[in-house]
Amino acid sequence: MRSLLPFVLTVVVAAEAGREAIYTATKSEVSQTLVMKRVTSTQVEFKLQSSNPKATCKDELSGEATQNPLSHPGAKSTPGEFAAEEYVYKKGKCQVTFRVDMESATMVKVLSACPEHKKPKCPLEIPAVLHLKH
Repeated sequence: MRSLLPFVLTVVVAAEAGREAIYTATKSEVSQTLVMKRVTSTQVEFKLQSSNPKATCKDELSGEATQNPLSHPGAKSTPGEFAAEEYVYKKGKCQVTFRVDMESATMVKVLSACPEHKKPKCPLEIPAVLHLKH
């Protein structure tokens, strides 16, 4: 039975790769959708979209984010936060962090510092946690 264990673990990791998760949230008039797809055990592809129908604006960012090995999940949590794996996207002056709930992966908090995507009516970071769409 010992010889099968590495094979079983490899199959489980391979099954996780390629699965797509869609997270959504709405705060005031801004709706946000995040589509994440695991590429490897430490890398995800993402597409983050914010829209505000009232202001007729939309903003979108996509790319690959890498897991932050230096983050300590839940080490400095404040009320309302959760233990998370962090994935970071960096390009030029833009940095976006995705804090994915470690226990069930049903919640994501987006933290954005992107000067070129600073649209007050369609921000890439809204004061809400995105939840897995069922």
